[in-house]
Amino acid sequence: MFESFRHSNGLLPLMLGVTGHRDLRPEDLPELRKQTTRVLGDIRKRWIKQQGKTSGSLYLLSGMAAGADQLAAECAM
Repeated sequence: MFESFRHSNGLLPLMLGVTGHRDLRPEDLPELRKQTTRVLGDIRKRWIKQQGKTSGSLYLLSGMAAGADQLAAECAM
């Protein structure tokens, strides 16, 4: 299914899936954005380190529903 994502070196990228609540409290959004960005950045750094390269292919899969799905997609971009 993901063969089209395979790199010339034979490695597949890391695919992250996200799901969560739709009704996020507005007062929580700044901290949720901060923590989500931090976690995604940490995962990316670890993936790159494991691959031994300066960049690594990492994809975020989201249903793009309102709330947590969209927040994670915004942070990943």
